[in-house]
Amino acid sequence: MHALSYNFVGKNTNYGPENYPTRQDSTNLTTHGNACAGLAAGSRNTSIDCQPCGCGVAPDASIAVLKVGTVLEKTFSTTRPQSEMNTESLCTALAHRGDDIHIYSNSWNFEQQFHNDSCLHDVIKKRYYTGRNGKGSIYVFPADPPGNGLVNNIYTIAVGDMGVGGTLPDNPQVNSAVIVSMFASGRKINDTRLLTETHTGCIRNRFSPCQRNFRGQSAANAMVAGVIALLLQNNPNLTTREVKHVLVESASHIGIEQASAFKMNGAGKYYHKVLGFGYPNVKKMIMLSQNFTALRPLLSKQFKLDVAGNTATGVILSENINKVEQVEFILTFDFERNDNVSMEATSPDLTSSMLFENVIMPADKNTMKTKLITNHFWGEDPTGNWTLRVFSQHGTLYATIKVKEAHVLIYGTGNNTGSTTDAVHYIDGGNTSGTVDNVGSQHVNHILNATENKTDVNRNIIIGVVVSVIVIIIIIIIIVIVLKVRYIRYERLQKGNTAEKSEEELKTTQKMILSSSILVSKQLKDTESSL
Repeated sequence: MHALSYNFVGKNTNYGPENYPTRQDSTNLTTHGNACAGLAAGSRNTSIDCQPCGCGVAPDASIAVLKVGTVLEKTFSTTRPQSEMNTESLCTALAHRGDDIHIYSNSWNFEQQFHNDSCLHDVIKKRYYTGRNGKGSIYVFPADPPGNGLVNNIYTIAVGDMGVGGTLPDNPQVNSAVIVSMFASGRKINDTRLLTETHTGCIRNRFSPCQRNFRGQSAANAMVAGVIALLLQNNPNLTTREVKHVLVESASHIGIEQASAFKMNGAGKYYHKVLGFGYPNVKKMIMLSQNFTALRPLLSKQFKLDVAGNTATGVILSENINKVEQVEFILTFDFERNDNVSMEATSPDLTSSMLFENVIMPADKNTMKTKLITNHFWGEDPTGNWTLRVFSQHGTLYATIKVKEAHVLIYGTGNNTGSTTDAVHYIDGGNTSGTVDNVGSQHVNHILNATENKTDVNRNIIIGVVVSVIVIIIIIIIIVIVLKVRYIRYERLQKGNTAEKSEEELKTTQKMILSSSILVSKQLKDTESSL
């Protein structure tokens, strides 16, 4: 384990998982971190052979554990084992060594739709500007549930998951925050099982130290973190925003079952209401990163929309921003308790984006104030008429919804020489030149300051993978795993015909994402101490 490992619950370096040999139903919790870490950066036994449970996407990485949750034995009298965590521990872990940790991959999320946490938001926002010595910490999160504050912002990367063959996942949720999705049922597109790491207390058979039923958003999130690790190994100077651009520009939907459900926006980019821009095409990602042209500064401008009933509309005239990256809607609307609600936005290019669909609203309130982001308008010109519609899918179609207030916040780029009356806000210069005023409360700034310069580590590229349990309905255990990626030489891609066939492109992507196919020896060794 890496020197950065730490237990934020016990405030010590004992970061191992709990072990309850007599309660095998607890192992889904206690092995979750091991499985995610193995998928992201499971190492090789030799230069060519993987460990028994398979290599990770980025096998040349080492792992440090920042533990902020614990499985409680006292809960075993209930229907299922549970765990305990607190927000301060999580905030402190996410802020830990922001210049040394490059990627935080979070295989956990909130249970409740439209939920946010100010401490987490402020820490992530601050690190977007200051992490990695100004290039920005990279936070990767599962996209669901729709509307959650961890992904409905410009500071994080939201990941979806796909089923076997590129089908929809078992419980698909429409979510416009998704940037890319990963095959989450196996290491290849048609695999139905993932072989992943456990810890020693969970090994039931000395010939089988691996688990075979891990899948879903946790797995997808960990593998995308590994993909980003490969990207940074090739070009460690990419900013967080540039990483996001590479993901968008390289994503593909070729060869998957859901390919026909992708739509083309006004800028020629294909998107899916569940799967985002598709799966990461790693070969193309590496090619784009090799000679990446610095991005224009990110600008933003907010417009107020006129509201009438369940609809908000407005005409945007912006001389500065002529190419959209992300669009955020800030709105307040009334609804009937337990109503089934959907939200759709339409751009001047008549691109339709379903922000969420058929979400059951809370029973304890009838007004919602929220912020929602969509990537579906990426590359379009924002000038023209925008429409936002909130509606119920049952009963009288629009009668139960009333939009009280709505704004649209456009993030994008342009010529940066527009009229002084076209007031835009400079967000950053590709993460590097922006200044941040009043980011984070005094408490959050204290957390950020307290996490710096505690130990001496070298300055190699570091990937942080944050994992917890999202396979059950409540937030159960949160373990922050930080992966320190060593500098490795990347062989330059051979020059060849760029007009590759779609089948070859998909196969190449699978090979690079999976690093090396599972090489399971005939006699599997017992797993030694892991997470």
